[in-house]
Amino acid sequence: MSHRFVPLVVSCAVIVLLEPAASVAEPKKASEAQIQASINRAVGHLRPLAANQDGGEGALITMALLKSGLTTEVPEIQRGVDRILARIDKDEYKPGNHHVYEAGVSLMALANADPKKYKPQIEAIAKYLISAQQPGGEWDYPNPGYGDTSISQYAILGLWEAVRSGVTVPRRVWDKAAGWHVTRSGTAARTAAVGQSAVDQHDHKDSGDC
Repeated sequence: MSHRFVPLVVSCAVIVLLEPAASVAEPKKASEAQIQASINRAVGHLRPLAANQDGGEGALITMALLKSGLTTEVPEIQRGVDRILARIDKDEYKPGNHHVYEAGVSLMALANADPKKYKPQIEAIAKYLISAQQPGGEWDYPNPGYGDTSISQYAILGLWEAVRSGVTVPRRVWDKAAGWHVTRSGTAARTAAVGQSAVDQHDHKDSGDC
């Protein structure tokens, strides 16, 4: 994930995670007014950015703005949806530089915009995500290595939204993904997240051979 992608993820996470939900009996919990104020601040930060963001960043902003409660009539959301649709030719989805990351958030954005209206496009993106799954059940960068847990979660979240939108995702996709994830513990998990060379360097230092 690129460094410029991170601030967008943080702002969008504020909206998605602080979306008003059922209250939980916890001391000193944030009030609904405080939660909404945080969402409003995040929306205020994201809306000016939307015009110049395409690809994965633009799709993520579009999804976050939809989650905040804004409708598809808002210009920034309309443009975001149109940019996603422009990557679909007939029933084929053509991702940008962020590949699976972009596909996952693009599918989620369309599903939150109008799952019925955009079902054919959602299905096209789902087909791409399914085709991008590696033989071991994981998802990865275009030049696959050991699998990537971060990329895999975006693929799975996208496919989950596809199912909620009425698109069929074969059982084998879920079984393979689950099988890969349960093996990701300890060194295997770190390898999937940061790559083998980084894990080897860390383990070498821990051994005292530096």
